[in-house]
Amino acid sequence: MAYFSENLTILVAKVETVPGTPATITSADFDFKVFNPTITMSVEANDEQAKYANGNHSEDVAVMGIQSGTIAFTLNLAKGANNYTAPKWAKFAYGAGLSPVSYTGIGWGLQPLKAYDEKPLTMWVYKLKRGPTPTATCFKFSGCMGTLNITGEGTGKPVILNFSFSGKLVDIDFDVANASIPEVNNLDETCYERLLGTSITIDGIERQCDTFDLDTGNEISPLKDMGQDTGIDFYGITKRNPRLTCDPLMIGATGTVPTDYAYIYGSATGCPSTPTISINTPHWTVTMPKCQLSTLTPGGRDGLSNFSQTWRLLGNGYTGVLTDTGLPGECTFEMLQGTKTY
Repeated sequence: MAYFSENLTILVAKVETVPGTPATITSADFDFKVFNPTITMSVEANDEQAKYANGNHSEDVAVMGIQSGTIAFTLNLAKGANNYTAPKWAKFAYGAGLSPVSYTGIGWGLQPLKAYDEKPLTMWVYKLKRGPTPTATCFKFSGCMGTLNITGEGTGKPVILNFSFSGKLVDIDFDVANASIPEVNNLDETCYERLLGTSITIDGIERQCDTFDLDTGNEISPLKDMGQDTGIDFYGITKRNPRLTCDPLMIGATGTVPTDYAYIYGSATGCPSTPTISINTPHWTVTMPKCQLSTLTPGGRDGLSNFSQTWRLLGNGYTGVLTDTGLPGECTFEMLQGTKTY
């Protein structure tokens, strides 16, 4: 008897042409590297209506309802073959509400735009049995949309993309033949980004940060459909609350350099400052044109004092005037392969 091994797990995905209609998965779609994939299935059961009045504690059968699930995994941030080529992991970014953008002579990037609120993926997760010619069980999800956290968890460590998707469970194939199990196809081979050669700039001042977490803050909701066996047509983004947390060392106010307290206090009128923040890894530039400091907590690391900060990412044109003329008004941040100047 062959048993399933957690190490023998494959995740394959493809952008759906019609939201909610499963795409056909082939080995050509297995062109990216993911780490630690997990799946959780959920089938709603109307338990309370199974407790009928029969004079004892026994129950009737429960009616089974909506079929859904979550798929979570991580990626190491890497750029494409060059600044103008989308990396293979970009399909997951589309499913997390990020729209691609190209700049002639500069590079390729991603922006969170409402046009990508409904750009779901078909995702298949294979669990392989051990053995020379193993079969597999495949969990098939469609209409998947998700959220993304971009994290740097320490100097010298890789920058991590943490994805979590919700989708409808359309099938479980318990006997996938060995010949039908996808093979790795044409992976990106560029080196991963890391927190070395990286700078974090707040209001034009480079700050020493050991960690950061950029959360796209997507709220994912299903479009319910009584005509579907799963009860769901597809998932979409119904709310966004992007946030950046970081831990810059405390600095004294010198000349034009403001204190961290000045950002949260604002001025005599109480109107807060909204500076630009950028994260620059060796090959990526993440620009957040307008940020409002909402949490300022003293802390300590490496024997020095620091602030734990949480920034709200505002729209580039929230005042009606574009802060960054190169970005759409609704844009709260941009990830760019390459360097852009104005």
